[in-house]
Amino acid sequence: MPAASNTTREVEITFSPNTIQQGQANGTTVGTARIVGPYTGTPVWSLTEPLGIFQINSSTGVVTVLDNTNMTVAAHPTVPITVSVAGVVPAVPNLVTVIKVTA
Repeated sequence: MPAASNTTREVEITFSPNTIQQGQANGTTVGTARIVGPYTGTPVWSLTEPLGIFQINSSTGVVTVLDNTNMTVAAHPTVPITVSVAGVVPAVPNLVTVIKVTA
């Protein structure tokens, strides 16, 4: 393990897990976004994705299935998402990642 330093630690968003089986019911939890690193304030989460398949709870960061109609491996084996958080200091960069849909 590296020695501790006096430099400021970067703050970032993590999301896991990032895989869901196709056909899961609307409301099924996919994963949770979290802030890693020191921050102050109350996180307010938002999620952007082009297909309307997933949503995020603005208070908890939990990502769930909103509309499973197009959530198939054949149609969309990966779904790009951008997770953002407001209400905290320091500002946290957006997380751009994918949710993998499996058979």
